[in-house]
Amino acid sequence: MKIRTMAVIAAVCLMVASSAHAGLKDNGDGTITDTGQNLVWLKNANCFGMKNFFAAKDSAAGLGSGACGLADKSTTGQWRLPTKEELQLRSQNTNGFLNFRGGWYWSRSSGYGHGVAYSVEMTAARASFDVQNSGNFVWPVRGVQ
Repeated sequence: MKIRTMAVIAAVCLMVASSAHAGLKDNGDGTITDTGQNLVWLKNANCFGMKNFFAAKDSAAGLGSGACGLADKSTTGQWRLPTKEELQLRSQNTNGFLNFRGGWYWSRSSGYGHGVAYSVEMTAARASFDVQNSGNFVWPVRGVQ
């Protein structure tokens, strides 16, 4: 059983590593598409500065073409905060992104209990619960259209 578990863990690690380094395509419109995750990331990884969790969610949801260097014809409501897993994968390859910070970024993944949410420290891909009123960076993402 232990050997099988280790084999499964190794396979998952290999999948994570390969998708993190899959193709990143600069779309020339303020976005970068991660073809491995089928996600479109805002090219400016620090357009909003540090915000609390609620302001971070609002900033991501309110993003649209014309803001943050976007010329992709996206509209408000298409963007969101990434999951903690999406951020952890992104932390393994930030090539081509502007204003990337090695600090903590908010995820949309909720924590246990009231008043906490996950954030990810991008230099180590480490996820942790954080008080929602604290300040972290905001890096919006959306699905490929």
